[in-house]
Amino acid sequence: MARMRMVRPELFVHEDLFAAEQESKLPLRLAYIGLWTQCDRAGRFEWRPMRLKLAILPWDVVDFTAVLDALVKHGFVVRYDVAGRSYGCIPTWSKHQKCHPNEADSTIPPPTLDANGRHEDAIGCPRPTNVRASKPESESESESESESESESEKKQKFVRPSVEEVETYCRERGNGINAQHFVDYYEARGWKLGKQVMKDWRAAVRTWERNATERTNGTNGHANGKPFKQRVLTPEECAAYNRGEEVP
Repeated sequence: MARMRMVRPELFVHEDLFAAEQESKLPLRLAYIGLWTQCDRAGRFEWRPMRLKLAILPWDVVDFTAVLDALVKHGFVVRYDVAGRSYGCIPTWSKHQKCHPNEADSTIPPPTLDANGRHEDAIGCPRPTNVRASKPESESESESESESESESEKKQKFVRPSVEEVETYCRERGNGINAQHFVDYYEARGWKLGKQVMKDWRAAVRTWERNATERTNGTNGHANGKPFKQRVLTPEECAAYNRGEEVP
């Protein structure tokens, strides 16, 4: 079954692949790209030249067995046998491909490796590979990325504060904000600032704190050179002030 795969731009300027195509006089570059779409998430495929040709080069008059043999000869593909059946794999698969986490696991048996990391049952390919029988690198990397994303989401998840937490924080800052009014105000709005969910309720408290003190036009607590009297705004007045409305 064909699958969507990512192809890097570097593949189109691969000198060794181009040289192999020139030597063999076969369409190796297009065939090699097509093979990636026929691999499962572990980079393996069934060694069926006729079926692969129909999926990759259906309109070309070409011996696809010769194409596969040329790719094996130049180290781009590995052919191996398990229980009397032939399979293939791309040895550099895990370096260039990131599969979707929901893609089904490979049902094709992996090639065995000798002590030097080479395929014991591979036919005609001396290239070492990082393909592991226990778990494909692409799979483990995808899972680790998913775990990292989950941890990041947990860190960013907003936790609603209790009235006691807000009251303690306001007491520490000495701002005189009514914790119950603060909690009731944002509880009624689903703890959202506009359309976005609040990320830091302490920052919201500090905003209330700033808005609760009338701004001065001068310095040293004077407006137009005259002392002014500070007062604490109500939640409704704070909301009106944030909307740009005049607060008496």
